[in-house]
Order: sequence, then structure tokens, then C-alpha cells
Amino acid sequence: MKYALLFVSVCLMLCTACVRTNTVTKVILNLKAGLNEKVYIEKIAFNSEKQVIIDSATVTDNHHSLILHVPTNEERLYRMRFTNSNMRILFVNDVKKLTITASWFNNKYAVSGSPVTARLQEHDEQQLQIAADIRQEWEKEKTTDRGNNSNELPDYLKNKLTNQAKQQMNYADTVNDPVLFMSAYNSLDFGNDHTKLKKFILRASKRFPNYQPVQVLKKEVLNFLSIYENQFKVNDQLPELTLTDTSGKGFSTASLKGRYYLINFWSTYCSECFVFNDAVKRLRQKVPPEKIEIVSVAIDDQKELWESIIKKNNYNWIQLIDQQMWSGRAVNVLKVDSIPSNFFVSPDGTIIGKNIPAKDLIQVVTNKLK
Repeated sequence: MKYALLFVSVCLMLCTACVRTNTVTKVILNLKAGLNEKVYIEKIAFNSEKQVIIDSATVTDNHHSLILHVPTNEERLYRMRFTNSNMRILFVNDVKKLTITASWFNNKYAVSGSPVTARLQEHDEQQLQIAADIRQEWEKEKTTDRGNNSNELPDYLKNKLTNQAKQQMNYADTVNDPVLFMSAYNSLDFGNDHTKLKKFILRASKRFPNYQPVQVLKKEVLNFLSIYENQFKVNDQLPELTLTDTSGKGFSTASLKGRYYLINFWSTYCSECFVFNDAVKRLRQKVPPEKIEIVSVAIDDQKELWESIIKKNNYNWIQLIDQQMWSGRAVNVLKVDSIPSNFFVSPDGTIIGKNIPAKDLIQVVTNKLK
């Protein structure tokens, strides 16, 4: 009897191990880091999901690999982060086993064994390089006489932005992996073309009929489109909005009642938004907070990048972020359908200006404040 029970116990243990092997992706981490460094794997939130930690480990030496696991029941995007490092590593669980080699000391890493992760990295690096090149050219342009006399991007840079947007749209509309689609979707801007957005999301839902995040996205987008049948216009009352600021505290525009304020919407991935932010910065230098308050809302899920850009560019006015992006509060409450965009609001909460161009911002605001 004793041996029979022992045999059953061993079988159960083996079955449990088999089930775990078949339902998880094994992540082998070869990490050079400080001792006792904590490693976390988070599942990237899609749509209205909450971000959750899936697994974690602690560095005890620099000679042995750390073994972590993520589920394989659905292909998803994951992020590895560290307690004392800004390094962030994205990967996809498209295989049973993948290897990450990283150095905590120089912030360099490589992911091997995952074809989808390789495609994700290649595409993201291309897009980041294009955006960086455009920003660099814009900074050079601002040092010229032509750039000093204009708040607008020159035509050749506008064309580059347009081409980049078209490439990204075509990529998202044709890519054959649902995680790559979801990753690319948040960087798309359909502007006011709601018909185009509806057709796009319906095509995606047909392309990935069994992928739940895409089907949830379809439902949210169709709901989003129904919201914008009646957008806020000049002379309407603008509702109050509450979001998190750079200190992590909630800020409500209700606190601005009785004051003029400008609220604008942007994102770290939107090159044209930086042009408007430059105009806002000049407005802040020209008009003091006593006359008009300024609130910038980032529709963005990259909080750390958002914080670094604010610090680097010295955006010294109220900064809020909506990490739920196009399914978040800013979009649903104020019916923002594109970026950059803005509202100029009077002390009684009435919209007295909407989507003011960067080149006209100072003149429009100062004229209203006279």
C-alpha cells in the first residue's frame, strides 16, 4: 500500500510538471546585475485592462540564469523591469522557451528564440529612428532664420511625418500577428476620419476573429465612435476632467473655475505635438499663470518616457497623463479624437477657442485676455 501511494504521488508530480511545461513560456534570463536586484515581468495592458505582475525573481549571483515563466494560453506582450535600473525589455510569448541576455550596468540586452519579438524590435527601432530624425531636423530648422520666424513645421518635414504615418497605418493594417497589431494600433491617428477608423477596425476584427483583445478593441472603438456624434464646440460648456499629474496625485480642471485656461492634448510618439508644445512654452513665457493657466494632457501609456520628456524640455506647467489612451477618461469625457488638439476655456467654463494652430496660439490667447 505504501509503495502504491508513493507511485501515485510521483505520477501526480510528473503530471503537474507536464501541465506547467505545456501552459507556460520559460524565460531564461542571463543577467549581470547587483546582488539582490529584483526582476519583474508585467503583462502589458491592452484596451482597458490593468497591468499585472506575472512573475518575479531575485538576483543572488551573476553566474547562474534566472528562470521565470509567463502563460502561453494567449499570445501577449510582456515587459521585464528591474528595481534599480531604467532598462525595460519587451518580449512576446510566442514560443515555449526564450532567452534574454542583459546587463544591468550598461542597459544593453538581447532577446533570442522569439520570432515575433524580433519583428517587434525591428519595427519599433525603425519607427523610433524616423521620429528621432524628424525631431533632430526640426531642432536644426529652429536655429535658422526661417525656423525662428515660424512656429510651423516646414513642408518637407510635414511630408516626412505624413509618410511615416502612412507606413505605420499600412503596417498595422496588414501585419499578420495580433500582438504586433495591438502594439502598433496605439500609435495610429485617424484624425476626424471616423469612417476610416471604423472600416480599419472591422478589417482587423475579421483578420483576428479569435483574438480576444482585438475583439474587445473593436467594441471599444465602436463605442468611441458613438461618443463623437456630438463633439464639443465653441460656446459649449467644457466638462471637468480629473487625471494624474507628475507627482502621482489627481488634478481636476474643476479647480480652475473662475480662471482662463488652455488645455491641450499630446503624446510622446506624436512628432507634431512637440511643435504645439513649443508654442505653449512660448505662451507660458509671455503670459504669466495669473492670467491663464495651462494644462497639458498626454494620451500615452509610456509614463516614464513622458516624465523624462517633461523634464528635458522644461514643460513647467500642469502636466497630466491618461495611460488608458484612446479608451481613457480624456477621450470619453472631453471627446478628444485626435492629437495635437486643444480647448481655450473662459472663467465660467465656456469654450472660447478650439484646436488653435501653434502659429496663432499666442495671438489668439492674448487677444482674448485683453
